[in-house]
Formats: sequence, C-alpha cells, structure tokens
Amino acid sequence: MAKKLNNPLAALIRVPIQNNWDFGLGPAHAMQYNIAGQPGQVVVIGTQPLLQAWKGTNSTPMLRIYGNPGTNYEFYVSTNLSSANWLPDGSVLMTNLQQDFIINLTSPQMYFRAR
Repeated sequence: MAKKLNNPLAALIRVPIQNNWDFGLGPAHAMQYNIAGQPGQVVVIGTQPLLQAWKGTNSTPMLRIYGNPGTNYEFYVSTNLSSANWLPDGSVLMTNLQQDFIINLTSPQMYFRAR
C-alpha cells in the first residue's frame, strides 16, 4: 500500500473500453466512431473492507468481501441496523482481493459488517 501511495501510477486501474470504427455507412460512405464501457464492476479497495451481498447458484445467499491481501477481517452480524449489539460472526485472512462466503440466514432481515 505504501508503494502505491508513493507512486500514483501504481494505483491506476484499468477499465475495459470498446472502440468501434464503422466505415462506408450510407450513400455518402460516412464514418462513425463509438466508444463504450465493457460490462463489469470496478471496486476501489482502501483501508476499510467492502462487503457485497448477492445471490449465487440456486439463489444461495452469498457475501463477498473486498479487502487487502494479508489482512485479517472480522465479521459482525445484527438484525437491527441501528442496534449497538453487533455479534461476532467469524473472521477471514484475505488471500486475494476478494473472497466469497455462503451466508447462513437465521432471520429474514440480517445486516453484516467487517472490520
């Protein structure tokens, strides 16, 4: 992380862009240029982890954590977002920039956070 802060070029991200040139359009044989972003998702990983809930195969509830490799994050769960009572729900040592987990839903409404 320190290397990226000292070298702004190392912190650059690539976003896939598709360029299209069309030639010979219509009776005037005109040109047309189109540029479009490719499908995907850009995630900026900072000092705090980022959680994303999604549905996997057969609508299995999943949780994805984005974080820094080598960092240990702890998960907490609550059924009330404004509650001060967040219960520990496990931890993970990041080996990649993202890791996926199956969520064990014990309530119709659950909130997750990581630190």
